[in-house]
Amino acid sequence: MRVILTKKKYFKRLQDFGKVYDQLPLPFPKCDMVISYCFTRRIPKEVYLQYETINFHPAPSNFPGGDPYSEGAKLGVKKWGTTIFEIKSDEYDNGKIIGEKSFDIGYRVKTREELGALAHYYCYKMFLAYLEPQEFIVRGCG
Repeated sequence: MRVILTKKKYFKRLQDFGKVYDQLPLPFPKCDMVISYCFTRRIPKEVYLQYETINFHPAPSNFPGGDPYSEGAKLGVKKWGTTIFEIKSDEYDNGKIIGEKSFDIGYRVKTREELGALAHYYCYKMFLAYLEPQEFIVRGCG
């Protein structure tokens, strides 16, 4: 079983891929893998030391943290990306990069909301490409 940590607004989109939570479940359930999908809270050391833990980050690796869109919009980026990191420490978005995909926007982004919407679209595409749904036991929301 996979445990997916994410925001409530992504539950419906992700529920076919594992057991979905919007906060850390206590006690933490036994699982094969923990997936942080655009989850902005720190994963406890006890979790990432015990389970394979990865993070789907809706920004390029050089834009770490919980709100990379503000900086990207301020810079008026024309190119953006998404990254998959291993989680092996308490630092945000600094683990070994498992995958990174960039995409051209074609114009200078003006708002964080605009960049965030594009980033989440491509992050979800990366999520689907990384996972093979038929391998998962579908559990729905917790």
